[in-house]
Amino acid sequence: AIREHRRLTHLFLNTDDPIYALSRIGVELEAHIRFEERVLFQRVQEVASEAQLEWIDRLHGLMKDE
Repeated sequence: AIREHRRLTHLFLNTDDPIYALSRIGVELEAHIRFEERVLFQRVQEVASEAQLEWIDRLHGLMKDE
């Protein structure tokens, strides 16, 4: 997931070929979101404690307010 975030950041900063970058962002972002939904979030729910999940929920709420 971290590698995907770096790749997306690189694409967002790519000004050499914005048409290519935008098309790749669309494809890679969709694949990344599907991975997080299908694998990452499920794994977090399996291993995180109730307190950790509540902490994540609070942080997520704070980020929405920004």
